[in-house]
Amino acid sequence: MKTRLTKIFTLGFIFILASCNKPNPVELERNDSEDDSYSLEIISTDPNQFDYQNGYDSTGIANPLPEASAEFIISLFKDSDGNNSNMGNRHGIAKAAFYDKQNPIYNDRNRLVGYLTKDMGTVKFNNFTATKRAHRVRFKNGNSIIDSLAGVEYHLPLRPMMNILDNIDIKLSSNNNLLFESSIAIPIEINARIEKIVEGSTLRGLKLYWNGLGNSKIEIIIGGYYQQNLSPFPLIRIKVADDGSFVLPSNILERIPYNNFESLVFSFIRKIEKRESSNSLSDNYIAAQSIHNIRVNLNN
Repeated sequence: MKTRLTKIFTLGFIFILASCNKPNPVELERNDSEDDSYSLEIISTDPNQFDYQNGYDSTGIANPLPEASAEFIISLFKDSDGNNSNMGNRHGIAKAAFYDKQNPIYNDRNRLVGYLTKDMGTVKFNNFTATKRAHRVRFKNGNSIIDSLAGVEYHLPLRPMMNILDNIDIKLSSNNNLLFESSIAIPIEINARIEKIVEGSTLRGLKLYWNGLGNSKIEIIIGGYYQQNLSPFPLIRIKVADDGSFVLPSNILERIPYNNFESLVFSFIRKIEKRESSNSLSDNYIAAQSIHNIRVNLNN
């Protein structure tokens, strides 16, 4: 496993940072004699600076600034605690949303925090009809938090375990007219665990392990829970080779004020993505992902 970090110059963070006050990503030492194997981005240590206040829900699907005008995202995930990461609650959801880019939502500082969404008809995943729900955007407006109704989105709960590499068929129709159809494979389930590197009573780092496949990359999102929040706020994003292990060193952990959080959550994400177009939907993003969320208290 490689042990150096690539300098990151991107300002975006796939979950919420496109609509935040964007702190400069931390630049870390790079050894140019080695090939690139992973990147690490320090997002923030202060959630109060975020314009967008939904947090991210540890499912990998909370993104106020969408990848495309139409999004279909299937997530299967397992939630564990650090004491027994082999066990956990498994659940899943398929979601769709159709964003009206002509109707953006801004806060009082003229920062883009989202878009209104449109009702496009009926969405089915494997011929099961998704339910329409309110699409809400929660954001800071001055010293207040605004919870704004911003249209509809589509939800379909999934059974806890799908067969590996099953395809999910997607259909959008209106008035019995088929507007769009596609399919996407479910990635192999990701299963992870975390070990502390301790010298005496000092935390020196974390060893992250998962069932590596070696054929692509995964993402690891580290978020912090405040007691009053149901969803964590993103702190660090790591993109690393899917080789099964990664060491998070102490110089990175020292940048996380984990004493200020009730706990941290590590979200290990393996995904398959694609983009397609049709006569009805010209700008589509389709993703299927396996996510293992592990909640950890580093103060113990």
